[in-house]
Amino acid sequence: MAGTTLVSACSPRRAAHPPRSGPAPVTSGAPATTTSPASASAWVQPEVLLSHGGVLEVTLEAAPSMVPWRGGQRWALTYNGKTPGPTLRVRPGDRLRVTLSNRLDSPTNLHVHGLHVSPNAASDNVFVMIGPGEEHTYEYLIPADHPSGTFWYHPHHHGTVAEQVAAGMAGVIIIDDELDTLPPIANTTERIMVLSDPRIGTTSDVLRWSMMGMMQGLSLIHI
Repeated sequence: MAGTTLVSACSPRRAAHPPRSGPAPVTSGAPATTTSPASASAWVQPEVLLSHGGVLEVTLEAAPSMVPWRGGQRWALTYNGKTPGPTLRVRPGDRLRVTLSNRLDSPTNLHVHGLHVSPNAASDNVFVMIGPGEEHTYEYLIPADHPSGTFWYHPHHHGTVAEQVAAGMAGVIIIDDELDTLPPIANTTERIMVLSDPRIGTTSDVLRWSMMGMMQGLSLIHI
């Protein structure tokens, strides 16, 4: 099945590591090719973009790209050249401003899945259509009482959402609050897992579904 799901996991921090004052940005990519599971230290995470002064302003470019895959490369639809896209990390009361630039051959848009924000105007409006070569700026005001948690962003344009998400267009949103400053939580090592089941290939042919495949649900999104 083609689909995406996400998990945020924590494990005890080793004594040699200093307590976390905030998540450190890291570079995204594919896990190192190996015959055995990669260690936690080798587990490469998506890039993390943090809010500062109550604002997180980012640009996401939706475009086809070749991404690392088992010592080689595979074709995917990406945000900023990677799948998953960068992790957006904000706090209750923050303003999240996202400029989405469409470098695809089809319309797209953006949905912040699970956030308690307005669905109107320039906020989480799934009726916005961003055509090829166009861009649009979204502005989300995170309520001051928004619960902490792990959420995600992805396209939501009717008619293209299935293939775009299945081909790799998704990323994580994390909302931190005071709970995250408590020692049992602050002194843990966090790992973000975005699990997906893409079709593998080196061209956009991976988006072509046979009639039998469509009947079996291969073009649907399973969360």
